[in-house]
Amino acid sequence: MKKVFIALLSVMLSSIFCDTASSQVSEEARKNLENAKRYKIGNNLGMVAMTYTNISKDDAREIGFFDYDMYKDTGKLGNVIRVWLLNTSDKIIDVNPLNFKVTTKKGYTVPLSDYTFRTRNPFPSTSLEPGTKIDGFVVFGLNREDKIITIIYDDKIGNRVTREYVDALIIGFERDLKELGLIKK
Repeated sequence: MKKVFIALLSVMLSSIFCDTASSQVSEEARKNLENAKRYKIGNNLGMVAMTYTNISKDDAREIGFFDYDMYKDTGKLGNVIRVWLLNTSDKIIDVNPLNFKVTTKKGYTVPLSDYTFRTRNPFPSTSLEPGTKIDGFVVFGLNREDKIITIIYDDKIGNRVTREYVDALIIGFERDLKELGLIKK
């Protein structure tokens, strides 16, 4: 059963990411990228996370809003994260973006921001079949001097996964991933 599960994960990961074949990436960077691409497994779910940093006007087109808009409206800076969830159980799991939260360096637990639903690809509410995955953007508003420590998905009925933020792929946008050969062009 464990071998079947590992094989299933490998197939799913290859559908998200291509092999890292670029010779422009250092060996250490390759190792960090490979670690970041692995699903962190929790109770019935696996998670991969990729953070989008420094939202500029060009980046805003890819995400769906400019960070200053959020700051102007809420006084918080937008932390945009693309998250993949994988159903590792043998049952259907109803996933909902409202079940995401982050913990911060200053000890706060921050819920999902409404700005999630202003992105071009918000994380959807859906029923996730066994062995399938879903992805989308989630947004959290943080104070300028605070930092995310963990990303958590918890539906309070037994489906939970936590990912350390430093373990997330801190690279950014699809165009960057294509250049690195991590997703197909």
